[in-house]
Amino acid sequence: MIDLNEISDLMEVFERSKFNNIEFKKGDLIIKLSVDGAVKKDTENQSKASLFNENEGKALAVNKEEKVADNYVIVKSETVGTFYESPSPGANPFVRVGDYVEKGQQIGLIEVMKLFTPIESPVNGIVEEIHINNSVLVEYGETLITIVESVE
Repeated sequence: MIDLNEISDLMEVFERSKFNNIEFKKGDLIIKLSVDGAVKKDTENQSKASLFNENEGKALAVNKEEKVADNYVIVKSETVGTFYESPSPGANPFVRVGDYVEKGQQIGLIEVMKLFTPIESPVNGIVEEIHINNSVLVEYGETLITIVESVE
């Protein structure tokens, strides 16, 4: 079960983001945060949280990868959170530009409210570009890594 501190942390991350709406799922619980009005303004709009059981609503499906050319794959963030390039401070990064990765290989982490979600490569290929620096807040759908897919 989620506690009020976790909800408060999520709301703080949301307030710092550029998004008007986000959803966070933990078990049967879905937390939706949204801003009243069409444009998010830091001081003028108030965010609101609504909690409901999964049986009453569905979380948004996320397209976490996108092909921009025949062999280029863009890996996107599935949620708002903090991107980490390595498993712990001071450790080697999961991947570097030029590294060969295999489908399912971990290439990063996103942390939300002390929950770490691995980011995995959707394809076999070479890391072309890492778009985000370590320990940076990322937005839902933000481009993280570009991989040139290996054609075998």
